[in-house]
Amino acid sequence: MELLEKLGIDWRLLIAQLINFVVLLGVLYKFAYKPLLKLLQDRSEKIEKSLADAKRIEEHLGAAQKEQRRIIADAEREASKVREEAIARAEKQGEELLERTRHQAEDIIAKAKQQIEAHKRQMVSDAQTELAGLVTTACEKVLSDVMDQNIERRLAEKTVREF
Repeated sequence: MELLEKLGIDWRLLIAQLINFVVLLGVLYKFAYKPLLKLLQDRSEKIEKSLADAKRIEEHLGAAQKEQRRIIADAEREASKVREEAIARAEKQGEELLERTRHQAEDIIAKAKQQIEAHKRQMVSDAQTELAGLVTTACEKVLSDVMDQNIERRLAEKTVREF
């Protein structure tokens, strides 16, 4: 202890300072270090949990994107199929419409031919009747003195039949 006194150190003060340091170290350990360690541990757990949640969310997002791509591909295939069916139906309806139009045109042409033929027959009949009337009139004038009306009528009918 003499050595300490030669160095200017009071051994009682040194012991008191050592005791104070140990007490301060104990108080700091109990009230600062333990709560600080607990806070750091909690924070570390939260970070790990957040990382795990982020990884799980990323996996779910990847699965959802994969499902979305599958659904879009299915929808595109279905839309393509519907479009092809619609095109096929439209072509079939177009062909049916063309066929109906063709039949209608043929019917119209046939009716027109019938009407033309009927009109032609009517014109021929009218012409024959008029011709018979003209022949009768001409014959009346030429043979008015010679023939009577019965002979005239028979002659006119014969003439019409010959035409």
